[in-house]
Amino acid sequence: MSKQYQIEKSFISRGKLLIWLALASIVLSNSIAPLHAQTLYGSIVGSVADSTGAVVPDATITVVQTETNDTRVATTNSSGGFTLSTVPTGTYKVTIFKSGFSLFEASDVSVRLNTTVRIDAALKPGLQTQTITVSSESAELQTDRADVSHDVTNQSLEELPQPTRTYEGLIGLLPGISPPAASTGGTNNPMRSMVIQANGTSASGTNVRVDGVSATNPWVQFYSTAVPSTDAIQTVSVVTGSADADQGMVNGAAINVQIKTGSNALHGSIYLYHIDNLLKARPYFLPSTNTLPKLIDNDAGGTISGPIFKNKLFFFGSYEGDFLHQGNTNIATVPTDAIRNGDLSGSSSAIYDPSTGNLDGTGRTAFTNNQLPANRISPIAQKIVALIPQPNLPGIANNYYVNTPSYYKAQKVDTKVQWNATKKLNMFVRFSDYPYNVTQGTVFGPILSGGNNAFQKGNIYAVSASATYVSTPHLVFDALFGLTHSSQNLSPPNTNQRYGSDVLGIPGVNLGALPEAGGLPQFNVSGYSGYGYGYPALVYNDPVFQYTGNGNWTRGRHNLRFGIDISQQHMNHIEVTPTGFSFTGGVTSVNGGASANQYNSFADFLLGLPQNDTNSEQSVPNVTLRTWQFSPYVDDQWQITPKLTASFGTRWDYYPVPTRQGRGIEYFDIPTKQYRLCGEGGNSTDCGISVQKTLFSPRVGIAYRPTETTVARAGFSLIPEQINMFRDGLYNYPNTLTGSYSGVNSYQPATTLAQGIPTIQPVSTDTAVLVLPAGVTFSTTPKNFIRGYVESFNGTVQQDFGKGWLGQVGFVGSHTVHQHTRYDANYGQVGGGAASQPFNNGTLGNSITGGVVFIEPFESMHYNSLQATLEHRFAAGYQLAVAYTWSKWIGTCCDESGDGQPAIPIPAYFSLNRALEPSDRPQNVQISGLLTLPLGLANQC
Repeated sequence: MSKQYQIEKSFISRGKLLIWLALASIVLSNSIAPLHAQTLYGSIVGSVADSTGAVVPDATITVVQTETNDTRVATTNSSGGFTLSTVPTGTYKVTIFKSGFSLFEASDVSVRLNTTVRIDAALKPGLQTQTITVSSESAELQTDRADVSHDVTNQSLEELPQPTRTYEGLIGLLPGISPPAASTGGTNNPMRSMVIQANGTSASGTNVRVDGVSATNPWVQFYSTAVPSTDAIQTVSVVTGSADADQGMVNGAAINVQIKTGSNALHGSIYLYHIDNLLKARPYFLPSTNTLPKLIDNDAGGTISGPIFKNKLFFFGSYEGDFLHQGNTNIATVPTDAIRNGDLSGSSSAIYDPSTGNLDGTGRTAFTNNQLPANRISPIAQKIVALIPQPNLPGIANNYYVNTPSYYKAQKVDTKVQWNATKKLNMFVRFSDYPYNVTQGTVFGPILSGGNNAFQKGNIYAVSASATYVSTPHLVFDALFGLTHSSQNLSPPNTNQRYGSDVLGIPGVNLGALPEAGGLPQFNVSGYSGYGYGYPALVYNDPVFQYTGNGNWTRGRHNLRFGIDISQQHMNHIEVTPTGFSFTGGVTSVNGGASANQYNSFADFLLGLPQNDTNSEQSVPNVTLRTWQFSPYVDDQWQITPKLTASFGTRWDYYPVPTRQGRGIEYFDIPTKQYRLCGEGGNSTDCGISVQKTLFSPRVGIAYRPTETTVARAGFSLIPEQINMFRDGLYNYPNTLTGSYSGVNSYQPATTLAQGIPTIQPVSTDTAVLVLPAGVTFSTTPKNFIRGYVESFNGTVQQDFGKGWLGQVGFVGSHTVHQHTRYDANYGQVGGGAASQPFNNGTLGNSITGGVVFIEPFESMHYNSLQATLEHRFAAGYQLAVAYTWSKWIGTCCDESGDGQPAIPIPAYFSLNRALEPSDRPQNVQISGLLTLPLGLANQC
């Protein structure tokens, strides 16, 4: 308890400091401004002077979007500065007019997502028009920002080759990004999104927004539910450190993806990508007599965009279909004919009779000649053995080859309509739909299965609607509503039959209703490939609602942006833990003898003596969780001089205790040793669990231009951890009745196949306190939940070398404090076994040997890096980008994303967890480029 108190005390002290910082930023906002970069928009800023360098106030600034003729107007302030905030992305012509001076024009000014473009003008006396051209793809100094940000341009998305055909593959080219790995998908990740970690922060802290709407998977936060087609994307903005205050609900990389929109011109495209096995390398373990597995991947699609009503209403639509047929090489281990019949004479060590000797595994007698008597072999095990195929390769390991077919079909439809309703009001609506289905062949056939899940299907759809209203040239409002809905279904083979109970006759398995209760339970025999379903049938329906409102007020040299983000996450699941039996070999070993081998483990299986077993049943129609997040913010950027910009801001993040549908969550009260149902039997809805109400997250930054070609920047931000505090308790008792049982030691079985697994009886859920039955597992939060946070800091220098070349070098670091972890409070002491577990020996509970997870803020991480980039954006027929990162990432092993648990839970040895994180990459160099061919046509492209 003292450790918990110290954490709370330190955080409260820090909270007081953050309150003062927040108040200071609000006071400063009365005199503050430009250059705020917004998640859906960009900004145009600048200063106007005459030929002598004197400032020019009251000059008229007019910007016209080339694609749609949308127009915005502003005037320079008393210092000659101007700001146009909340500017839709696109290409603009900027004109500056002041009576008595020549007209200034800048064409091809590209405003990208979440960026600030500076246009400085020196007006000449007279009536002559002065025109300059800014290349829409040229690299530009970020003169007025302090964050660490990068973007992936439309040129890169369309032209750079990549095997995954997703924008996420290109994010790996940026500095500070741990190389993202391609994914083969699965129920938790049907769109095959990549895990993205930036600057030593948790992958669960990365937040992907598509047109302003979060696409983060509420169940597995480091995946994205929606991954738009690459050809539907206009640009991708990535902020990896010291984000501005309007970048909310993220403590890692803030990734903003913008879908294309229409214009006054009609555009279209069509494409087909084809891959087959003619160019595929031969799998290393493929038997020499076999041909290459089948591989046919067709990825086809197209886009179309244009005007519905010129200058008013525009549309965009895209379609992509990925149709992958392939054969998968599988090398499995199956028992030889002798082993499956109980002849274990090939073992180099004795196979012992578990019915002899002592309880602790000593004094046992070996089976004669390592032969199991036929009358001792379990009839249930014999039924399973009859389904196991014979080896088709030599040896006792990796002796079975099979090619299993699979079919993956994913379709992506992205649409968008933009309406310039009036000169003051702009709106857009986006709808995306991503249906998918997967069919997989199993390793051991339709009953024995062997790992692959036969069928997966589902759909992800997303809706966003946004409006921007220019009240005055100095006051702009925008609002957004969004919904991302993910529906996922998985079915293993034979879900219409309770094979374990009805055919094999094992009590306590295949519990509940079909199809979730169907199929063959898992049988995991050490040293052999597993039998049974890869996972039981499940259904996820997870909508995420988002409500955002912002205001932008420019006054003098200050730009004040304020607003609120509200996120509402629903999880509705039908899912149980796989029912299964584990055979480790200890039951037929002897205490003090040779270690168990695969002969021992198969002997355990043939005797029907598992050392561990688990069963599970869902007691409610849907396991639910309802989570809210509230995050108002204020951010002020102050153009102190035309060369110096400072930013101050803070968010206030509030995360109420989640609830179930119709009641609260579950909570284990340590002092009373009681398991409480919140909202039932007189318990309050939150059971008195307290969450912080002082989660202010300040952001401070400064950008200085000592010359017109050099920018120096520094920034700091403190951002709370975004993880759902009760995600790990979703399947808690009594919503899911899960029993996990082990033998009293490693030499004794937990049960026999004939006896089966004890069934946990359903209980009434309208009571305040439940008695925890033997074998149950659950998760809980502390009474006072402490939310971790990330401190991000950077200092960089950016240099324009001319002719389109831009370089940057600097220090980027982060410090993660009190990161949450799944802390197994039911740990045993070294050498103590199950008898030393506190929920088994009466200290906190009785007869519970499985995991008891407390969500605790016990982890920390440090990341320090030198990052450098050199780039030449596409111009003169070529593009080149080089990114280098030299870094060290150290923290609690090995749970860098807060999705696992410390390797060593015992407090006395907890300090031994400190180690390099698995994703630490000390040296990381990424090089990419484009070249137009033939070279003689470069300037024509």
